Amino acid sequence: MIFKKALERLLINQYDYFQGIRTQLTSFQVRLLTAVALHGFGTYESEFLQKYRLFPTSSIQKAYKRMIDLDILEKQNNQFCISDPFLEHWLKQQS
Repeated sequence: MIFKKALERLLINQYDYFQGIRTQLTSFQVRLLTAVALHGFGTYESEFLQKYRLFPTSSIQKAYKRMIDLDILEKQNNQFCISDPFLEHWLKQQS
């Protein structure tokens, strides 16, 4: 209970910061980032891409690269993970 309230307060306090991250991204990049948050990780696998209706592949590659360059995502073993677990939680709440 205490942890949940603390997490809620932290997410409220970080709202402007998280919104700032979103404004740096295109709508496609936001869709991809949200898909990564909901799925737990991002890939190039067709199941992931079809589930979240993400295409074409060239746009996905550019989006992943841009978000890695901005330190929003990290690449680990051919999977893309959100660097900030609080951002990931916030994105899940926003979707």
